[in-house]
Amino acid sequence: MLSRDRDVRAALADWETFSSRGGLSLHPRPRHEAGVIIASDPRRPGDPPGVPDHGDLIRAVAGHFSPRAIARLSGPVRAWAHSLVGDLVSAGSFDTVAALARVVPTRVVGDLVGLPEADRYQYADWAAAAMSLQGPDSVIAPHVADRLGAMREHVTQLGTNGGLALAGVGAAVFSAADNDGPLTRQDAISIVWGALIVAGLHTTVAALTWALLAAATYPYQWDRYRNWHRSGDPARLAWTDELLRYESIFPLGYRTTTTVAKVDGYVIPARSRVLILYGAANRDPARWPAADQFVVGRHGVGQHLGLGDGTHRCIGQHLARLETTAVLDAFAAHGVCGFSPVEQQAVWEPNAAVRGWSRFPMTVTLREANHAARI
Repeated sequence: MLSRDRDVRAALADWETFSSRGGLSLHPRPRHEAGVIIASDPRRPGDPPGVPDHGDLIRAVAGHFSPRAIARLSGPVRAWAHSLVGDLVSAGSFDTVAALARVVPTRVVGDLVGLPEADRYQYADWAAAAMSLQGPDSVIAPHVADRLGAMREHVTQLGTNGGLALAGVGAAVFSAADNDGPLTRQDAISIVWGALIVAGLHTTVAALTWALLAAATYPYQWDRYRNWHRSGDPARLAWTDELLRYESIFPLGYRTTTTVAKVDGYVIPARSRVLILYGAANRDPARWPAADQFVVGRHGVGQHLGLGDGTHRCIGQHLARLETTAVLDAFAAHGVCGFSPVEQQAVWEPNAAVRGWSRFPMTVTLREANHAARI
């Protein structure tokens, strides 16, 4: 188990010793079940044919998630988020998860990947089920394998029958697999369901819920955000990074040692499954002064480990920042000066990988009102 910032960071950088092959769950899984991008490393000398190279897999999608590519989405995403949030503010109270946190990534990721609108209602549940595979086999619900199988079959059919929008990332990935490149058809299927749908949905659902809870818990920070929004100050963009550091929505993962490793004088045998605690590293006081406080704008916050690090740093990080900022900007633009969570009605979601909620009612307070508007 590695928990200090320096140890976690060093392990994530040393992919030759701390391998991702086998996936990030407690029990190693076949790469197309774990998600081929997640369960891959850069190619090593002596690798047998058919072992995918992490760089080839990332290059198949990276251009669609670059800062420039995400900037092109900014206008439409922000306009739609402004309208969605406007309806929630008018209502006065809402379930953060059902009415906002699930809706935003389902729409944004669905459009980006090119998923059929009629099918999107299933994706958030499928993504949550896939994330639950991180835990011990003994606690994985029986329906999870069925849901994961249904998702893979669904993506296979979309890629085979032309069900993905031609302008979307999903169609581009399948096209790359059909053009005699390094990607196989199985790689393409795994990239679409694992790296795009699962990783793009469930973590963002949790992040958006935690973002509003942070605004409710730290009203001074929300006041700062509103002021930054009013003046157009880009300092507010650091909210997402501090949120990911502070809450560590994806708090842990696993690696497998390929050889004997030494960490702080301790010897880890070869072929050991090593628990990587991103959440502990993100609260390491040796790296983060006042680590247990939520402080937007803290120095160096972009170096947090909430999005991983090294070869496996999240490719969707710019999209996640856009989604979170678009939502927070919309609440600020609609005059929301405070959030009040209805904690007694909140329901925690049991999941081995992602810290989040299945229900969290929230009430908003407008700056023009002296009291919360509730319905």
